[in-house]
Parts: sequence; C-alpha cells; structure tokens
Amino acid sequence: MTTKELKKYLNIPEHFYFDNNKRINYVSGIVGAEIIDNLYTISKYEIQNYLLNTLLRDTDVVGMGNGIEIRPPLLDHILVEHAVSLPDKVKWKNGIGKAILKDAAKDLLPDDFFNRPKKGFDLPTTNWLVTEMRERFFNTINSDCSRLFFTRSLISNLEKNVDNPRNNKLAFPVFVFLEWAKHNNINSLNE
Repeated sequence: MTTKELKKYLNIPEHFYFDNNKRINYVSGIVGAEIIDNLYTISKYEIQNYLLNTLLRDTDVVGMGNGIEIRPPLLDHILVEHAVSLPDKVKWKNGIGKAILKDAAKDLLPDDFFNRPKKGFDLPTTNWLVTEMRERFFNTINSDCSRLFFTRSLISNLEKNVDNPRNNKLAFPVFVFLEWAKHNNINSLNE
C-alpha cells in the first residue's frame, strides 16, 4: 500500500506526511480542526503499527536480552481503552498534545518540564568507545577481519576521530559489524 493509499484509507488529510518510520507527523504550523478530527485515526494507526511493531518489540528485545521484564504502566489496556474513547478536543487542548497527561502531572513536575523540546533517547555509544570499550574497539578495527571489509583510510579516520562525537558517527556501527563478523567466523568475502 502506498503512502497516498494509506492516507486515503485512514482518511488522513494531505497536509500530514509520513517519515522514514511510516509515522504520521504534523507539518509545522498546522493546528486546528483537521488535527482534532483525525486524532482517533492517528492514534489507532500508531497503536496498531508503530507501537506494536517497533516500540514494544524493541523494548521487549532489549529487556529480555538483559533479563528484565518491562511493563509500561501507561499501556494498561483499561487506561488505553479509556484514553482512546475520550473526545479529541480533550486530548488536544489549545494546540497542545497530551493535554490530559500534562494536566494530571502539572502539580508534580516543574513548569519548564512541559515547555522544553522533545528529546529522544540515544545510546551512549560515543562514551562507551572512549571508556570501557576503547581497547576492544581499537583491537577490533585493526583486526584482519576489518581489512576484509574496510579501507585503511576509513580505519585511520575512525581511530583519529573516536574521541570526537561529531566525527565518529560510523565508529560504533563499524565496530558492531566487525564484532558480528568475528562472532560468525567470517574470514573471507567468499563465504
């Protein structure tokens, strides 16, 4: 199904767009009746797709990989069913999303908590590579396996920039790939 077909199927206006994760985002500056009329549709899509197929799956994999059973309290089925059943105008108040949650927590959290920009969670890979994984990183990128897949100039660049977060975006993915290749005994490109 194409993005256009999905928008039509879900009755989503053209001023909404999908990012790389197929999530619906709002184009800047568009707040009003179109959004209010579509909150249920958007919530349904998010729950059935992104939440189940990405967020909960990834959370479960990471948790189980570390022996942790993760239970998101805001996903209790009674709470979700109640939240979805509420009128859209209550969920989106004065151009502010998650209005009910913010109202419920306003006496518990400082005011600036609600006004700061949204921030995702990043793994501290840069910190790992310059602290506890530093020796392993250098050993791995200088291994025979590394020379099978990467040029000497790339390896030199990774070594030189490992301490610089702005210039080492490739360091961790290359490290993980090489560890995977080593773990799977990939010793030549013909295997």
